[in-house]
Amino acid sequence: LAELDPELTSQAERLAGAHAELADAAAELERYAGGIDADPRRLAEVEERLDRLERLRRKYGGSVEEILAFRERAVAERGEDATADERLTVLDAERGQRVEALKRAAAKLSRGRMKAADRLARDLDAALTELALPDAEVEIALDPVEPEQGVPCGPGGAEAPQILFRANPGEPARALRRVASGGELSRVFLAVKNVLRRADTDLVLVFDEVDAGVGGAVADAVGRALAELADQHQVLCITHLPQVAALAEAHFRVEKRTAKGRTRARVVRLEGGERVEEIARMAGGREVTAATRRHARELLGPRARA
Repeated sequence: LAELDPELTSQAERLAGAHAELADAAAELERYAGGIDADPRRLAEVEERLDRLERLRRKYGGSVEEILAFRERAVAERGEDATADERLTVLDAERGQRVEALKRAAAKLSRGRMKAADRLARDLDAALTELALPDAEVEIALDPVEPEQGVPCGPGGAEAPQILFRANPGEPARALRRVASGGELSRVFLAVKNVLRRADTDLVLVFDEVDAGVGGAVADAVGRALAELADQHQVLCITHLPQVAALAEAHFRVEKRTAKGRTRARVVRLEGGERVEEIARMAGGREVTAATRRHARELLGPRARA
């Protein structure tokens, strides 16, 4: 083409130079290749190493740096394992010391419980006598607890306290929750809370007809026990006895009415004269007389003017 078109002469010269350069490079590469000794065994070793690196990368990290970091951690853990026996010996000794300390604490708790159980039982018997259960007796049983293997007691000590109740002489004492009637259970609960009223404060206690089956002086005793309990706690009491209702700080009446074929209930707070009328009604029935009002004012005392 350069012979036909002189303008292509420079390109022809450049291609000729490039051809000469490629020929020289090819000659040098042939000499280089002729000087290399092929070693199939070395090639196999390199390929095996590359394969091993690929498996490590898939298992322990996406890069050589991550693989090496894992290796460092494994070495550190192996070093810790080397001292595991020594550490185990130390832990066994420490565990033995703690078990002994737990045993001493459980024994101290058991001794305290035995003393407190006798005192609590006596106080409850006296309190129940005032609450119209003169023949009732309470026992505080300390049933042994089966601890887990290797420890001397359970989380709550070596025994589980339980209240046993006997309503009448000659009966065996049994678990309170199994043998007590609703009224007895409520009064025992009232006695327990009153005896222990200073142990906890600011509780909300609800009594549903705790005065069932009593009257007169006993009802007054129940009311005073509730009032004493209210010094430390919030007490809500459902009652039909004027002696109990008169000692409350606040008095509510639950009313049920039927209108337009539907029955509704509402709660009304009683104040002043309304409270006198309600106490008189509770004491004298439907017919409220001057005598029952006078009796209501006597029961209410200063509250009659509130």
